[in-house]
Amino acid sequence: MRWLGVSGPRLVRGILAGGAFGVVAAGAWFAVAAGTTQKQAYLIPVVGAAIAYGVHKGMSGHGRAHAVVSVAMTAVVVVITMYYVERLLVVRWFADSGDNAAIPLVPYLDWFWSVLRRAFTTSPSPAIYAAFALLAAGWLGHQGFEAPPARHHNA
Repeated sequence: MRWLGVSGPRLVRGILAGGAFGVVAAGAWFAVAAGTTQKQAYLIPVVGAAIAYGVHKGMSGHGRAHAVVSVAMTAVVVVITMYYVERLLVVRWFADSGDNAAIPLVPYLDWFWSVLRRAFTTSPSPAIYAAFALLAAGWLGHQGFEAPPARHHNA
């Protein structure tokens, strides 16, 4: 099986490594948000860069397939993590108000969209940083992480 010039085993390694790096970065974002009282949306691009790095290492290289995998995984991880970050903040807000919000840990689709709609409409920063995350994942997935070879100029 080949997809965009990448063999099946390399694709699977890239997805697993990107997923591992993405979970670590998303967990760090959630931990920072849990330690504060805000979304900390500026950390969203770090998730995209971490996933691209994991895909790069897992697939051993860079290119179009790496960029597509990095962007797709970044979109999924950012949306899922944004749900849990926003859910945490909403539950805290209800608790501070003396109410007990029962927002499910494993959401139904309507809860998922409701919480995400709130996350992305209360401020423009999450959408802007999510776009930066997708751009970073695509760029780094396509270009890779190695420095280009040095050019020697004859004087």
